[in-house]
Amino acid sequence: YAQGVARSILGQARKNKLDPWLLASLLQVESAYRKDVVSSSGAIGLGQLMPFTAEGLAVDPWNPEENVAGCAKMLAGLLSGWNSQLDPRALALASYNAGPSLVRQIQTVPSIPETNNYVYFIGMLQQHLSRLSARTVS
Repeated sequence: YAQGVARSILGQARKNKLDPWLLASLLQVESAYRKDVVSSSGAIGLGQLMPFTAEGLAVDPWNPEENVAGCAKMLAGLLSGWNSQLDPRALALASYNAGPSLVRQIQTVPSIPETNNYVYFIGMLQQHLSRLSARTVS
């Protein structure tokens, strides 16, 4: 299972022009890589896709490979939606967590503790994984 998820992360990151460590970090924070987790709000699987979001992305949220594909496509779309003077990674992550409508309305990461922690922890995990991978390559 883990190797399949890793292949999905690498393949979808390449396909969607994402840093694979960003995608992996998001999945870690969203679900701890658990494919069968369902949140209290009804979000499903690895990337915690809402059923209507998964439907819009044309993926089955219960299928791990499709869930990663939907998550990557959604994250790439959120990243490309911000102009360069803003921090696209933070805004995309905040949009993934709190909803793109709110973030677009206020043009910043909302002052919601959960969202602030979400953006922070994914960023820290992404940096940590990047540093670790750089050490193993050297």
